[in-house]
Amino acid sequence: MPTRIFLLAAGLFGAAGVAMGAHGSHGGFEAAAAAQIHVASTYLLLHATALAALAALASQGRYARAPLRLCGFCLTLGTLLFSSSLYLHHALHWPTRLAPAGGGLLILGWIMLVTLPLWRRRNHRRRHGFLTIF
Repeated sequence: MPTRIFLLAAGLFGAAGVAMGAHGSHGGFEAAAAAQIHVASTYLLLHATALAALAALASQGRYARAPLRLCGFCLTLGTLLFSSSLYLHHALHWPTRLAPAGGGLLILGWIMLVTLPLWRRRNHRRRHGFLTIF
């Protein structure tokens, strides 16, 4: 289940990142606005790739499901909040209040990704004993 959701988010973020980048480059925005839209586009494309890699990890079944899902949830929601907040600020003049929350979720998601191997070991030890790890 998380594999499909992560792949869906990766595809949507990738497409939105390309579209947003094109609109920011050719939309007639001022330099500061175009720079922020470029940042939002870059974050979408970067995290689309990360979510596709997370989907590949999820399909292998080597890591505990809960931390993997939490990592994907944080990366997905964080990317959505951060990038859409920056883009909508310049496209529709909305405030960027959600960007810091999105950024915090992105940081948490990356930290969860780093800790995934630790979760695997802990679960592996509980099921099979200490010596079967090696």
